[in-house]
Amino acid sequence: MKRRGIKNLIIDFGGVLIDLDRQRCLENFRKLGLPDVEVMLDLYHQQDFFQKYEKGLITSAEFREVIRGKIGKPVTDARIDDAWNSFLVSIPTFKLDLLLELRKKYVVYLLSNTNEIHWQWSCLHAFRYKAFRAEDFFEHIYLSYEMKMAKPDADIFQKVLDETGILPNETLFIDDSEANCRTAEALGISTYTPTRIGDMQLFCETSDIGSRPSVATIGFFDGVHRGHRYLIEQVCAVAAERGLASSVVTFPVHPRKVMQADYHPKLLTTCDEKVSLLAKTGVDYCMMLDFTPEIARLSAREFMSILKDRYQIQALVVGYDHRFGHNRSEGFEDYVHYGRELGMEVLLARAYSYSKETSVTEVTVSSSAIRGLLLEGNVSEAAEYLGYDFFLDGTVVGGYQVGRKIGFPTANLRVSDSDKLIPCDGVYAVRVCVEGKEYGGMLSIGYRPTLENGPDRSIEVHIFRFDADIYQQPMRLSFVRRTRPELKFDSIEELIAQLHRDEVEIKSILSL
Repeated sequence: MKRRGIKNLIIDFGGVLIDLDRQRCLENFRKLGLPDVEVMLDLYHQQDFFQKYEKGLITSAEFREVIRGKIGKPVTDARIDDAWNSFLVSIPTFKLDLLLELRKKYVVYLLSNTNEIHWQWSCLHAFRYKAFRAEDFFEHIYLSYEMKMAKPDADIFQKVLDETGILPNETLFIDDSEANCRTAEALGISTYTPTRIGDMQLFCETSDIGSRPSVATIGFFDGVHRGHRYLIEQVCAVAAERGLASSVVTFPVHPRKVMQADYHPKLLTTCDEKVSLLAKTGVDYCMMLDFTPEIARLSAREFMSILKDRYQIQALVVGYDHRFGHNRSEGFEDYVHYGRELGMEVLLARAYSYSKETSVTEVTVSSSAIRGLLLEGNVSEAAEYLGYDFFLDGTVVGGYQVGRKIGFPTANLRVSDSDKLIPCDGVYAVRVCVEGKEYGGMLSIGYRPTLENGPDRSIEVHIFRFDADIYQQPMRLSFVRRTRPELKFDSIEELIAQLHRDEVEIKSILSL
């Protein structure tokens, strides 16, 4: 994905450059007799003594001694190191070639959560390519165990910015962890998720397209709701019948925003969230096209020609009400005609209809209908249409500290994308994901009229059974039910009494 004004790249190591095999590592540690290793060993953020080792808080010798203590019998350094290094696979040579090419255009840095044993192995085995060594691929290498800090903490990003003198708005951070990316975004750094998400491969404008011939569909797919997934299921079925791959063609930015500078969409999902949801559909490829004025001026036939020649799309499944091309003036019969000329079959998808549990009447599921429900506060019905609970991702920021004084301390969320839709004001039962764990929460959206805090709209959540400093940490709020509108009370005492009633009701909703 091309980013204007980018001069610097900060690139993650594990999962982005080097391929990982967590399962192999788990099996090798189990063979050594290490208990509960699956709890401590994560693809993104390690736990327990693994985390301490990653942050450089214990030495390699101490790390090995902890493992021996947990196993309860003598194990050689070599066997421990071999088991630990089995997490690492290799860096494909095309990625090393790409790094060398990127260094011609950008200042490239490595920022990795890693440890001494892994890094020594990587320098000996992963980066040895032609006559190059690890340091030849980067301007500077930043490693968590040397810095005594780790992602997603904001401090590690700030240290890189301070030491290098690079500007956040001129910097792109590439990492496969959403939590790490959200922290970088909070500091003003652009982010990009790497090309493989689960079993789905992502291609963008700057990618070398190496996809197999495929059956595809096209759309913005905001929210990746039930209707979208039904369409993609049809794509996957046709692809399976013909022995082809399945693809989704979409855009990182809403097309209307490109054509209208003053347009601010209310998105159900950010680009990264959309990609993550698409990866769960089972589709093989996501083709991410930058929607530009030049693209907008293409006729349907010209656009289809690009899909055929550049992306190897052999068959196009069109949604029953979907139009594309300049002025969207052409329809399905036109697409079929152009497809015959180009050697691309065009198929009409079956329409999706959804029957709510509370009604026998079928309803049309659309992104606009879901937006309407959320703006009314009807998050539970929106979840029916989406097929999952609507959520907000962002960073915990400082607030007015009033909640703590009245017995309901809150975490204030700054949403990661200004175009993300915020449900209407009121009190909600939510699930809160922070620091890798899920909690119940009581959320308030609004202007806090009782406290007269002025024109600033706040998103603040009281997390049940939680007491920790999480400032600058990423957090996700998943909406379960709206319990009441925002109200103005005559006194602080009346507000506190209502908050206690809210707590009882919301804990009952969440079965806490």
